Amino acid sequence: MNKNAMTKNWAIFGLSLLFSSSAVAQTPPANTSQSATIHTHGDGPFFQLSLPQNIYPKSSFADLRELRIRNANGEFVSYAWKQTDPIPPQWDSRDVPIFPITDPTPSASEISAQLNQNSDGSLSAKIALKAKDEKTQPQQIQSWIIDTSQIKGQLLQAHFTIPNEANAMFPYTLEQSDDLLHWRTIATHQQLIQLKYQDKLIQNLELGLNQISTRYLRLRWDDPKQNVLIEKVIIVSQALSNRPPLLEWSARIKAKSCTLLFCDYALPPHTPIDALRISLNENNTLAQVTIQGLNSHVKDYHRLHDRNPLFLLRHQRQAITAPNMQEAWIQESTVFRLSLANGEAISPDLAMDGNVYEALRLRHYQSIANLGQTPPEIQIASIPRQLVFLAHGAAPYTLEWGNAQSSYTKQGAPIALSILIPQRFLADVIKEDTAEVQIPINTNTTANPQA
Repeated sequence: MNKNAMTKNWAIFGLSLLFSSSAVAQTPPANTSQSATIHTHGDGPFFQLSLPQNIYPKSSFADLRELRIRNANGEFVSYAWKQTDPIPPQWDSRDVPIFPITDPTPSASEISAQLNQNSDGSLSAKIALKAKDEKTQPQQIQSWIIDTSQIKGQLLQAHFTIPNEANAMFPYTLEQSDDLLHWRTIATHQQLIQLKYQDKLIQNLELGLNQISTRYLRLRWDDPKQNVLIEKVIIVSQALSNRPPLLEWSARIKAKSCTLLFCDYALPPHTPIDALRISLNENNTLAQVTIQGLNSHVKDYHRLHDRNPLFLLRHQRQAITAPNMQEAWIQESTVFRLSLANGEAISPDLAMDGNVYEALRLRHYQSIANLGQTPPEIQIASIPRQLVFLAHGAAPYTLEWGNAQSSYTKQGAPIALSILIPQRFLADVIKEDTAEVQIPINTNTTANPQA
């Protein structure tokens, strides 16, 4: 289909949706109280609770200021939000040692035959491969061991350097270990991408490491015939802090309305957006898009969770504030879905600012039809907010939210973590016992509006 026909189809599509400001219609604070039972694990008395993403649509406020916890007797239970101090993170970036492994399934003895493990945990090669051999026969290298033993902080991101002439997609799996004996998978279905496509250089040579602490990483090629020489690995780490929980992803969200230049996507109410996944519906599609956040009015939003550290790393030289306009610029990115001889190359997830929007807008400077005949779908992810509560009184304990009137009283309101738990016990206590709450998904508040 030629571009004129595609543009015409998009025009018809946009008119059929009767685009209007309804995509960002203001929703008044809810006054319907919601509740869910908290299930505790351990003896307590302090429990750490991660709140699921679907708590937001029925909340009165994006910062959950109305949230309360009660015991079986109906008494309020003291709790505090868990968050790190508002201190700018301290990053360290270093080139780390890497070691090629030629055996496809190396045993511990085979690894030790190739590598020395020194007294400080660092590694050194017993038999060095010649650089010429590595470049002329990279197919012999089945995996790479990455030595992170000398990094004292948490691992935030890995950046890989491959030869300039590499022009393909290389799928891999990443594992971690502290002893070179026992390995745990931490990332699957990953891709190193370096492509020259339509006179553009497309690269995806980075991977977020979720602030893990480990001595060693192992990059293992999913197909040893589809590999590339890794010339260098740079690890970005940050000082030890409370490790945030893993991102929680939404279901796919369809476009609610489109014009010739953009598509709007209605979002679950009050949900912070820490990452974005744009799924193109057509193969061999590549386009530069601008991502904007839409609100019907400026939000009164008090952040109670840390930003995505990868977003902070990328935008460390920019002033990051809450959105103060109805149509806020967030970022620009190249999105792609390309069919290659060895599989499909897909653009990576995007780290977002963690703010709350009523809708997201994907904009193309020429025509949104450049993203394909069918509008893309999106998924949003949030870093679950965490709290710590003192299990006072009889179980079970109940989580309550969604009643705006609760936010106007101090009864049961959160207190400072340093008051709830003496500082000298803080590090030990909150690692001991956990709690969980399951909140059913309400179909009336999901963010999948159909066109």
